[in-house]
Amino acid sequence: MPLALRCPRRTRAPSQLTARSDTDRPCPAPAFPKNTRSLCPAGAHGSSRFAARDLRPHQRAKRGTGKSMSNNIQVSIDPTTEIQSNDKQAQYSLTQFQRDAYGALISIPSEIRNLIDAVRYTAGWSVGIESLNKRGGYEARSIDVYGYDISRNLAVIQLRRTYQKARDRYPSIDKVYALVGRDDGQLFSHIIESSPRRQRNLGDRTPESLVQWAEKIIFGLKSEAETNAIKRQGDIALVPVRALPKDAIPVGDDAVYFRESHKLVGKLYKSQGTYFVEGGRETRMTHTKREHDALYTCKGQIFRVVLGRRGSDPWWTDATLGD
Repeated sequence: MPLALRCPRRTRAPSQLTARSDTDRPCPAPAFPKNTRSLCPAGAHGSSRFAARDLRPHQRAKRGTGKSMSNNIQVSIDPTTEIQSNDKQAQYSLTQFQRDAYGALISIPSEIRNLIDAVRYTAGWSVGIESLNKRGGYEARSIDVYGYDISRNLAVIQLRRTYQKARDRYPSIDKVYALVGRDDGQLFSHIIESSPRRQRNLGDRTPESLVQWAEKIIFGLKSEAETNAIKRQGDIALVPVRALPKDAIPVGDDAVYFRESHKLVGKLYKSQGTYFVEGGRETRMTHTKREHDALYTCKGQIFRVVLGRRGSDPWWTDATLGD
């Protein structure tokens, strides 16, 4: 069994959770026994571990239950199987959630654990801790969950890398946040340009609201409520608007390709570099790679075409998956 080490983190109640800097305080270098297992990709040793909890062995629940939160949850990986929400115990209400002192969720439904493991397996992300030398150097990688929506198969995660060259050196910590999920049967991971930990009220935010926050950041929406009205195909969204801009001009082409694989057909207009489309029976968006279902609109509606903003992949991993 791989040894998981990480500094203890004290949990707080939602009312006590305040905004913190996105850079953690340096952790002391752990002592490595001889049987420490090195980093390995998901599924390399038969069963997969959900690393969000593996590297936090001393976390406790908010209300002081006295139970350690370092349980190693065994899950099976099958990226080709659609995740079903039949587990009644996993149907968490909006009030049944816990966050640690850094805002990460402690109680994760089984559907979300399976979803993240499937994405991790497909993307080839490595998790765990590896001893680098006899001087106490190590590298550790983990995944934390900040939000999820079971009904939509979506989750907001943090990919974290900690590196320390030697025992007497300060560690360096790198993080990246991503919206992951299953869209039309395809697994995807979309990097978010912002961090949920910078929100002052993170301790009181429900897991579902963090997913809406991620979509608002990706598509540049004014409010999280707008995410309920958009039509999305991968990282391309049709955002309803009241009317066309006054300076909008018709586009001569009947079809426009966005990011090479998203084909939009209909009455198209353009205003200051932004495309608009008029809803109707002939208006539809298809995917040339057939990774997404076709998108249709209703007559009389006007939509603004928005290309989701993509964050940069960190140098230490390829965090983008899907189209």
